[in-house]
Amino acid sequence: MKHPRPRRAAALIAALLCAVFALSGCKLISKDPTVDAKTVIAEVYGDPVAKGDLAGPYSLTLSQYAALYSMYGLTIDTTDAEFIDSVKQSAITSVTSRRIRERQFETRGLALTPEEEAQAETTADESYESWIASYSESLRQSNASLGEASARDQAIAALDEQGITRELMLASARDSAIATRLKEDVTKDVTVSDADIETEADTRRAEQQTTYDATPASFGTDMMNGVTILYRPEGYRYVKNLLIGISAEVQAELDTIDSQLSTNDYNRYNLEQQKASFGELNEADEQTFTSLFASLDETDARFNAQRDEKLAQGKEQVKPRAEEALAKAKADGADFDALIIEYGTDPGMLEEPYKSSGYPVSETTTSFVAEFKDAAMALAQPGDVSDLVETDYGYHILLYASDIPAGDVPTSDVKDALRSEMLVSRQDELYNQAMSDWTAEANIKTYISRWNLDS
Repeated sequence: MKHPRPRRAAALIAALLCAVFALSGCKLISKDPTVDAKTVIAEVYGDPVAKGDLAGPYSLTLSQYAALYSMYGLTIDTTDAEFIDSVKQSAITSVTSRRIRERQFETRGLALTPEEEAQAETTADESYESWIASYSESLRQSNASLGEASARDQAIAALDEQGITRELMLASARDSAIATRLKEDVTKDVTVSDADIETEADTRRAEQQTTYDATPASFGTDMMNGVTILYRPEGYRYVKNLLIGISAEVQAELDTIDSQLSTNDYNRYNLEQQKASFGELNEADEQTFTSLFASLDETDARFNAQRDEKLAQGKEQVKPRAEEALAKAKADGADFDALIIEYGTDPGMLEEPYKSSGYPVSETTTSFVAEFKDAAMALAQPGDVSDLVETDYGYHILLYASDIPAGDVPTSDVKDALRSEMLVSRQDELYNQAMSDWTAEANIKTYISRWNLDS
């Protein structure tokens, strides 16, 4: 099965931010900060947006790019002028959009309530402290002799130099509250009629029938992704999953090995690109590349062997508990839902709609690993319980909960969901159009050529 793994996003971004600015040598505040910070980089409603206003948004945008690239084993190129200009433009858009919202909020006579202001203050404090803690951790990881207090002081200084301040966190938190209230005001008269819902349902039902009959696996994927279903293809059933998973400690070790394997895959890709760039190879170059690829193969084999061994150990640890759960699941009058609560480690089975119904599974499904799918489809009739099903996640005990009836889903069954989706869609469309109109009225001008990061 596929389970999302939690990410330490704040720590990752902070670490990447340290690396980005260490590598780039960028300084967002000049050696004469008073003068440099006043350099006008953009105008909105004729009012200046200074370089100092953009430092924090620029740093945050750059760190987000770094985090995104790192997910694919890549690093950002801070010497790429085109890339840097795109980051600058994103920062400018962030600041100008915030000022546009503030102007429209005031023009409409709106104001944040004391409770909203207090919540913004709390959010700002939490966000800023999270950045400090994460940055401090990154500094201490790179310098084991650095004390906690010193790391905090250095983190605050570094964040301040990059424009990531408590004031920036507060501006962001207030902007979020303003955007919410502004959207509510703009869209307060938006409605969805019953006739609108019927028309939308007919359209979606026809589209889903065409799609799901041609590719039944997409039905299961859509269900798992929370899509409102108006048509069901043949061949699906609901299956409940009692997973006795490997321990968190073993999984952490497996994740580390998987990360090493991913790095090796990236190294292989780079080597293949280098080889291709050589064109026709002479004998010596061919031998060199062959040797390098062989080294990567050896590394893969070593890591895979470590992974297999660690996974086997993890499964061995939980097998007695899995067998105990199986015996209870097979007993007459067994309460499978209660066993999931007592033994299960699949978080999906504790959340609706899967807690009540189970997972949608068919012969064509691609949402689950093959061992799970095959065992689920081998069950003969509703109420049947599988033996232990071994996968990389541990041991599964599966219950054939019920069949999923094929054919049209009555509009009445999903009327509330459709109304909510259509309302949100219309509100988004109206608000986005309003923002587009306001942006045009704001007469934004940009002077990116004035924005020298090294000044």
